[in-house]
Amino acid sequence: MNPEPPQQRSRAREILAMLAIFSVLRYLLAQNTSITWERMGLTGRQYEWLPSAWNVGYTLFQVPAGNWADRRGPRFVLALCAASWTLLTVLVSIVPDFFIQGSLAWLISLILLRFVLGITMAGTYPVSARMVTKWFSATTRTRATAAVLVGAPVGIAIAMPLVATVMSGFGWRATFYVTGLLPIPILLWWWLRSSNGLGQNINPETGKASLTVALSFLRNRNILLLCIAYLFNETVLSALINWAFSYIDQVWGKGTVTTGWIASIPFLVAVIAMLATGHAIDRSRLRLDAVQVRRFIAITCAILSAAGLLIVARAPNVLIAIIFLSCSVGAQFGSENSYWSMAIDMSKEEVGTATGLLNFFGSIGFIAGNILVAALKPSDGGGGGWETVFISAATCAAAACLLWLPIRPAIR
Repeated sequence: MNPEPPQQRSRAREILAMLAIFSVLRYLLAQNTSITWERMGLTGRQYEWLPSAWNVGYTLFQVPAGNWADRRGPRFVLALCAASWTLLTVLVSIVPDFFIQGSLAWLISLILLRFVLGITMAGTYPVSARMVTKWFSATTRTRATAAVLVGAPVGIAIAMPLVATVMSGFGWRATFYVTGLLPIPILLWWWLRSSNGLGQNINPETGKASLTVALSFLRNRNILLLCIAYLFNETVLSALINWAFSYIDQVWGKGTVTTGWIASIPFLVAVIAMLATGHAIDRSRLRLDAVQVRRFIAITCAILSAAGLLIVARAPNVLIAIIFLSCSVGAQFGSENSYWSMAIDMSKEEVGTATGLLNFFGSIGFIAGNILVAALKPSDGGGGGWETVFISAATCAAAACLLWLPIRPAIR
């Protein structure tokens, strides 16, 4: 249903603003330990368990969280998730004090906290997708989704300077107190001002079990191809998000501070790309076939990304490297709107479950990207170095491109 009266349009924009802030916080809070782990006294081998635990929790609970939003309503589910973010983040500063630093019990306590944090963050985007479909019409929905998804590059861009500044001034524990308290104002705002949707009454008795719905979606050839394509798409994105800083620092040797600023450029480009493709999809679907528009944008973005990565692989200087790295990062993020809008339209009433399934495959791809780069060992020159990393990522982008070709659902 489209919120037509001005008051309803204003309410929809308010809800969208809250969803976008939740998206930023989801990425900001997930980045904490990647910056503080050395100050926390963790060894490199111990730290590797923390993002792994987070990723496992986040991946496994995509579909259940989305299905819960379909059955219980996004307002309650996202509120509970955000409240958990505050508690679990603050506990990172408190719980380890009950154990001897460096002991197995100490490490396990940190692993469990990050695992549960991953679980509570799993619902962020499926729940947001459910909310967007209830408050925005088909012709404005992709732009609204883009406004939520753009929280990813924004959150990444602000997490490092914020956490590093607090840590340098007040110590690593302060970073978890400060960032852990950030969700409280938006949580209160959300609980007081949001609702499940215009004219929507959630009846938990009508929903189907998450596994049942997910399996029914996977039997749909178009949804299955879309999910596999998204897996390859996120494999590329994982390599770019997690390793761009290391690549610039190690290959071009610009120093930590300069590298940090340079590494933020591709993600600023990504913000523009996401908003642009979201706008293009909504505007063009008024006069063109929606599937064709999304396929064209996804394939174009994949080609641009692959081409950019191949150029970066043999870039003669840092300027060329950053220009085409920005092209690739922007294209990867820009393609997100095609995936999410397609999943939403094919899901009918089970939006949370469908987008949770999509993000489940994407999370697997994200883990695969990390494993791929680590296995190639570019930092020590193993496996062909950074050139092989970028060529492998370009191959994954090409695979996503090819998988889009046979996706032909009956949607307009």
